[in-house]
Amino acid sequence: MIRKSVGALLGFAMAAIMVFPAAAASPSAQIAEPPFPSPASIQAMLDDRVAKGRAVGIVLATYRIGHQPRIYTSGTTGRAGLPLDGNTLFEIGSITKTFTTSLLVEMVNRGEVELDDPVAKYLPPEMRVPEQGGRKITLLDLATHTSGLPGLPTNIHPKDLSNPYADYTVGMLGEFLSSYSLPREIGSKYEYSAVGLALLGRALGDRLGMSWEQAVTERVLRPLGMRSTSATLTAGQRDRLAPGHDETGKPVSNWDIPALPAMGALHSSAEDMLKYLAANMVPGSTPLGPLLARAHVPRVVMDEETKVGLAWQTGHASNRTIVWHGGGTGGYRSLIAFDPAKGIGVIVLSNSSSGADDIGFHLLDPNLPLE
Repeated sequence: MIRKSVGALLGFAMAAIMVFPAAAASPSAQIAEPPFPSPASIQAMLDDRVAKGRAVGIVLATYRIGHQPRIYTSGTTGRAGLPLDGNTLFEIGSITKTFTTSLLVEMVNRGEVELDDPVAKYLPPEMRVPEQGGRKITLLDLATHTSGLPGLPTNIHPKDLSNPYADYTVGMLGEFLSSYSLPREIGSKYEYSAVGLALLGRALGDRLGMSWEQAVTERVLRPLGMRSTSATLTAGQRDRLAPGHDETGKPVSNWDIPALPAMGALHSSAEDMLKYLAANMVPGSTPLGPLLARAHVPRVVMDEETKVGLAWQTGHASNRTIVWHGGGTGGYRSLIAFDPAKGIGVIVLSNSSSGADDIGFHLLDPNLPLE
């Protein structure tokens, strides 16, 4: 179920004017009953979370097809003079993986890669990818977490646990791949693999002759007008970054992921993430939209109530279907989720490791309880 799947996705071991589609774009926009609780009720949920010390700051956005979104905030950024609003930046962690698969479907559409291509085809020859029984790991295997690769490389031994990927190098990734033995047949079983998505991103960038960040910026972020979303922050963006905090409210280090950025290096704001949410929910709202929808299609069974597309999770609860992905780093938690049938979606960004993703799920389906 959705609730059981959240833990597997959080972490790695774990201002332009927006144009939103008109109500006529989808029958789901004609729903009579209120799709969300009252604004006062939503604000009370956030305020209660902060008042109980379970979050430092939360920015939550609700979106309904054909309507202007609402952005709610509670708490603080934890930095004097930095406002908490729709333009505040957060680390979004593993939600980055959906941008990597968005790049994948965009490149497939152009005929630059095929889902069944072996990932080794696009990597340097010295980066030897493990095989199993003559079967090669494909781009699809990586995107659906069925490659047989583990969650993280087995040779990560960080010098600084508060910034665990800062000293991990591309050379170390190559060493891991050349020495790792796959435990089972490729494609036979789902196992969440952050390193698998990192490898996918590296291959896509190499195919285009650029870094993963350059590729995802050129092919996904710029077409969607997401000018505040990036892995490498400019000085101006850094000034808008809310510091992360642990579960006790103590400030923690930001994460640097130089060798594995495609698995979780992006920063974003609620305003930018609303553009991404709208593009995923209403394919006709942007030329990129129909391609993004291809990544949602379930391909692999995760558990009895959850299936996996190209990184995106599809969970079933209370006779509803919710498409989603969560994210988490040392001091942040995030969620993007939507109900295609009802035409509603949420973004949750928190600068605390305790997070507030359960509030987002609860707003989509009241039968999913608050923690």
